[in-house]
Amino acid sequence: MTALSRRSALRGALALGAAGLLTGCSESGPHPRRLRGPGPARLSFWAWVPGIEKPVALWNSENPDVRVDLVRIPAARSGGYAKFYASLEAGQQPDLMQAEFSELPAMMMYGGLEELTQHGGDRYRSSFVDWIWQQGSYGGGVYAIPQASGPVALYYRKDLFDKWGIVPPRTWAEYEEAAEQVRSRDAHLGTFPPNNGQFMAALAWQAGARWFGTKDQRWSVDIDNEPTRRVADYWQRLVRRDLVKTIPDSGSGWYKDLQDGRTVSWVGAHWADGVLRGGVPNGAGKWAVAPMPQWNDSGPFVASNLGGSSTAVVRGTAYPEEAMRFAVWLNTDPRSIALLLAGGFGWPALKDNAHLAELHAPSEYYGGQTISQVFGAANAGVDTEWKWAPTTTQMMQHLADGMGRAVAGQGNLRDVLPETQRRTLRDMEKKGLPLSAG
Repeated sequence: MTALSRRSALRGALALGAAGLLTGCSESGPHPRRLRGPGPARLSFWAWVPGIEKPVALWNSENPDVRVDLVRIPAARSGGYAKFYASLEAGQQPDLMQAEFSELPAMMMYGGLEELTQHGGDRYRSSFVDWIWQQGSYGGGVYAIPQASGPVALYYRKDLFDKWGIVPPRTWAEYEEAAEQVRSRDAHLGTFPPNNGQFMAALAWQAGARWFGTKDQRWSVDIDNEPTRRVADYWQRLVRRDLVKTIPDSGSGWYKDLQDGRTVSWVGAHWADGVLRGGVPNGAGKWAVAPMPQWNDSGPFVASNLGGSSTAVVRGTAYPEEAMRFAVWLNTDPRSIALLLAGGFGWPALKDNAHLAELHAPSEYYGGQTISQVFGAANAGVDTEWKWAPTTTQMMQHLADGMGRAVAGQGNLRDVLPETQRRTLRDMEKKGLPLSAG
């Protein structure tokens, strides 16, 4: 995409429906459809999901007319999205792309995704949980087939909790008390990861914040709000008291702490199950899962979502119908989902998951616990009105930059919020996104 065409795309991709849906953005990208070649269709699929090579191989064994070539890319903001946008500019984009819910608005603003209702994509809506389906539906169009959400719960070392007489915390107040008890054992209850803006977003989401909204065809931005300040102040106190670690939650030191029992819990999404099983194999039989701690001890249970992704058909593919057919199969066929669950891809987006035996089976890793009971309740307790903006990647980086400074003693976490809001508003203004006054 040239600089001129990008500006044109951005200007043409900005109309918003009352429900926060981007409209017309698929028409803005200069990605002409590639020509179909002779013989069977051949599709390039970029993804990072662990174990996804197995369902791809299963598809290929049963569908000789549509071959899918899997290309593993860095996960999401670790480099995968940068690679995708570069491929759009070079005209070398894949046919299918793994896409998190939070990145879909940006991908559409760049005109990078195929609108699927023209290929019958809207007929699959009834198969998926409605709020998850809506993550890839904009302005009456469908731009992605949902794969999985990321309901959040508390993973914890049950063996050590039992040994130390600690009960899994039901509230955030009890979480702080448990952190004090664990600290007296020369360990830490958990980690506040300064590199992970999505973690802060998930905490704020549970607390009742809504960072982005739309009204009268304009975006509103409200990152510096009371629920998020409450979250920031809470974790600032835990950081100041050394009750939680402040290291990246994806590095070797973090894994070693989990393996050695130096960190004994993790506020994580359903897909974190695969991370634990793969990264902490010596934890088999020692871990368990409890509901996400609550801000209030009474009232309805409230959880959050961290992550969640879809399979998008990329604009310009010569085989849009075939690509959509694969995306639907990947995320609805019980055999495919069983293979994805084994790799730890998240909570299936399917509305009816009762028939997925692998999802509901007791887990040996968690001492025979059926963790789907906890995560099913969490998935049902997510505020479905949360929205993402087309500049989420930049916002997450601003947030992580500020959190990194705060945990290093340069200011505090509350200060990060107005700064992130100001920088996010500037990003949106630069892209020509219409903003509400104030």
